[in-house]
Amino acid sequence: MKSIGGYCLLKHLGSRKTDSSNRTIQIDNITLNKLREHKEKFYQGICPYVFPNRGCNQPITGRNFKHRVLKPALEELEMDMDINLHTFRHTSVFLARQSGADVLSISKRLGHASISITADTYSALFEETDLELVLGLEKLQQEVV
Repeated sequence: MKSIGGYCLLKHLGSRKTDSSNRTIQIDNITLNKLREHKEKFYQGICPYVFPNRGCNQPITGRNFKHRVLKPALEELEMDMDINLHTFRHTSVFLARQSGADVLSISKRLGHASISITADTYSALFEETDLELVLGLEKLQQEVV
């Protein structure tokens, strides 16, 4: 498999929803560099985590990240305080779809146990898929005819 920027291990702490909760995903160069910059900016000695807890002995919990990092940033930027970590997850799905990603690829990246979970949750993002299919078939037919 070809690597663009690098790989990122996503490891779920505590009980997992599914076996696919822990997974390795590819990330692009821009994201990889941003993560490296963040880690250098908040350097804590030899620490394997990009977002560590205060003791750097495990990743920061979602709750602590929300209260220590996310909410202060939203307040400083005068953004909607209802934004949460799942908002970023939904945004990533939207952006992936806008870039042309199919539902199976998105489902795997999200760690969903089944493609139907992704399809049901994000069905509105895939409404144009049928139109894209028809246009693609028409283009193939024009090439043959």
